[in-house]
Amino acid sequence: MKPKENNTTFKFFTFLLLILGVYGNTFAQNNIKWYVVAGGGVTDMRNFSAKMEDFGYAYSSENSPNVRYRFKSKPILSTNVGLGVSGPMTKHGTLEWDAQLNLRTAGFRIYVEHHKDLSAPFDPSDSGLPRLGETETFRSWSLHLPLSIAIRSFEAFGFSIGADLLYQLSANPAEPGTDKQHMSRLQSHLGSIPSYAYRHPLNIGAHVGVFVPISERMQIDAKVYTDVLTRLRFGYTQGANSSNDKVFREMGLSLNFRYKLDW
Repeated sequence: MKPKENNTTFKFFTFLLLILGVYGNTFAQNNIKWYVVAGGGVTDMRNFSAKMEDFGYAYSSENSPNVRYRFKSKPILSTNVGLGVSGPMTKHGTLEWDAQLNLRTAGFRIYVEHHKDLSAPFDPSDSGLPRLGETETFRSWSLHLPLSIAIRSFEAFGFSIGADLLYQLSANPAEPGTDKQHMSRLQSHLGSIPSYAYRHPLNIGAHVGVFVPISERMQIDAKVYTDVLTRLRFGYTQGANSSNDKVFREMGLSLNFRYKLDW
């Protein structure tokens, strides 16, 4: 692990311990509820106003003078399982705080669409070319810490809003590989143009949702969520952060089932 990632890891777990410390007194004095949670959903790599397929690219070399293509993000299933705790913020319990720690798997898939009618003949062995006509799955495992405020103004249902902290346990797909060409997984699939940057290992997100209690112990939660910070960036200059870069966030929806424990 690189020194920068070591520093980020230390900050993440320090922040996690700080949260537990802040709520430690609350845990001891208030009527808190522990529960297990499991669920899944669908996630995609896109942005608020644009999809990955909205942008086209061109590759040129001596043997491949003009190859036109675009990337298309395809949804992927996500799953999570973990432990949660919640407690009242008001006397009447209409407002609650809620925190979870989940093991989560998600990711993204990218299909390379070749514009044959706009492209010249090319050399299939050209290492700078993307894998035209192929789809690659970039699945990852993360620690997921959602922090929410739940509004229980209605007996039949309620609303939630909050923030998400994600710490990715899997390798960075934009890191150079160990082969002779030192190509990253992203570069190997998407070609050498554009360049790529992927936020790793820590990211911040946000969510809103609705929940329905189905008994004293059981509850169903539905959420829509998005990264706040950019997850994936395509650029034409390595390390650039220009207005011409294409930026994408993980966005999706999830459905979770929780069961209250007798703790």
